[in-house]
Amino acid sequence: MFVAASAASSEAPAFCRTTTSGGQPIVDQCPTEGTPLQWPASCAALSLDPTVLPVDWPRARLDAELQSALDRWNTLACPSRLSDAGSAARFALVRAVDCADGVRFTRGRAHSNTLSFRPVWADTASFPPGVIAATIVSYDPRTGEILDADIAFNLQSEGNPEGFTFVTEPSADPSARDFAAVLTHELGHVLGIAHSDDRAALMFANYDHRAPRRELRPDDIAAGCAVYPPGSGSAACEPMRDHRCAPGCHCAAPGAPSPSTSLVTVVVALAAALSARRCARSRPRRARES
Repeated sequence: MFVAASAASSEAPAFCRTTTSGGQPIVDQCPTEGTPLQWPASCAALSLDPTVLPVDWPRARLDAELQSALDRWNTLACPSRLSDAGSAARFALVRAVDCADGVRFTRGRAHSNTLSFRPVWADTASFPPGVIAATIVSYDPRTGEILDADIAFNLQSEGNPEGFTFVTEPSADPSARDFAAVLTHELGHVLGIAHSDDRAALMFANYDHRAPRRELRPDDIAAGCAVYPPGSGSAACEPMRDHRCAPGCHCAAPGAPSPSTSLVTVVVALAAALSARRCARSRPRRARES
């Protein structure tokens, strides 16, 4: 078991990893039990649920922001003794076909990892009030292998007045949250990274409305390199882009095991809520990070 404890000095890593224990009860302390979560293959595909989108957002803008957030994690360079440039982490998140049937996890079948905007919030324990976004992760409790991950944004709507608006440029709207900052944070949870106690880190739990963090900081890079070190794991894979995936959008990456009925899917909620206040996020559901 890997446990990244709170930093004993300013140079020590402060990041934490999500584990099969089901959460991060104290948001700035690493889980001390369970097996760390990670994807078994070298990549995972992320689909967009286009059924509900922010008002007046051109699809081109949304696609560009999504790709930029993916690239931030895909291009991180891990420190290397052999190269000043460093080596790339072995994992990649790639864009997949849109999922018109929405967020879905199906035991025993290929499935989709989905990004969606929810106009209804706090209707289940997975989406507590005040949370800007949440990532739900399904995994094999015996091995810690991630099987599925879905990101949900708490979208303000007529039926959800306590939700948030999402912007790509600075805004004076007190309910506005920087989409790039929130998404990049949530993608860290998709990778199996929990909250950090480093206030400068992208994976710090609190959202700073005055200066949203979009870029990976040293502690975030250390986390990505610890979970997916260069040269480790299976060879690079290419997620399926077959037209047969489109109708149901249940696409998985070759080489990544699909969940079978012999596996128990534990719902862990790692609520990585980027709130203006300090919130303890991570309670059992599938594996929710906010």
